[in-house]
Amino acid sequence: MTSVDIVASSPESAEIDWSALVERVGASPFLEPGWILAWHRAFGHGRLVIAGVRRSGRLVAVLPVLVRTGGLRSPANGLTPEFATAAEDDAAAILLLLAVFERARRSITLRFVDHRTAAAVRATAEALGFHVHSRVLERSPYVLISGSFEDYEHRMSSKVRSDLARRRRRLNDEGPVRLEVVTDATAEALAEFIRLEGSGWKSGNAIEHDVRSRGFYAEVARWAARLGLLRIAFLRVGDRAVAADFSIETDGRHYLLKTGYDPNYRRFGPGKLLRRSPGSSVA
Repeated sequence: MTSVDIVASSPESAEIDWSALVERVGASPFLEPGWILAWHRAFGHGRLVIAGVRRSGRLVAVLPVLVRTGGLRSPANGLTPEFATAAEDDAAAILLLLAVFERARRSITLRFVDHRTAAAVRATAEALGFHVHSRVLERSPYVLISGSFEDYEHRMSSKVRSDLARRRRRLNDEGPVRLEVVTDATAEALAEFIRLEGSGWKSGNAIEHDVRSRGFYAEVARWAARLGLLRIAFLRVGDRAVAADFSIETDGRHYLLKTGYDPNYRRFGPGKLLRRSPGSSVA
C-alpha cells in the first residue's frame, strides 16, 4: 500500500526515517534533517512541513517545504549548496511532487534545486497546468578527482605547480607550515574559523556579523561532527592560522561551504596552499 503523508506539526518526529532515507538513496547531505532543521531555525519564515511518500509504512520519498502565505517554498537560500528530492525510485518521486503541488494553492517556489529535481518539478507542474518560470541562480564550480593525488597534480599545468611550490617555499620562510583538519565541533575551532572567515575583504557579510549565521554554522558543525562529515581545515604558520575552510565531506564528495584567510598573508596564496597541503585529522 502506498500513501502520501504530510508531517505538519513536528518535522523532528520524522527525523529518523527521513535521515535513513537520505542515506539509503545517497541523496544530498543538504537534504538531511540536521541541515534543514538548522536552516529553518536560523532563516526560516513559515511553517516547515515534511512531504513524504510511504509504502507499507516505509518512507520512500521526502521533500521538506515551507508553508507561506499563498504557497510553498523550499527551505533554501544563498547558503544552500543544493536542494533536491530524496526518493527510492521515480514512481515515488512523482507521487511526492503530485502531493506537494496539490497542496501548493497558488504557487510553489523551489530554489537551488539540482538538474534532476528541476526537470521533474517542471514536468509535474506543466502536467497539472501550472505556469512555470525557471532561471539559473548559480553554477557551482567543481573538480572531478580520480586516482591518486599525484595523478591529479600531474594533470595541472607546470605553471600552476611551480607557482604553488614557490608560494609554499616563501611561506615556510615565515615559520613551519602545517595543515590541521578538525572533525569535532569544538568551541575553539569554531571561534577560530569564524574570526578568520570575517577578516579582510569579506568582513561586511561575514558570519561573525550575523547572529543567525553564527547560530546556523554552529548547529551545522555539531550535526556534521556527529555524522563524521565535518572538516574544518586550518593552514598554520607556527600556531597562527592563516587560512581556513569549513566543509562537509561524504560519499567521496567534499563540499566547501565557507572559507577565509588572513589578509596579511595574501601574497602567499594561503587558500591555494591550504587545499594543496597534506595533513592530519584531529578531534
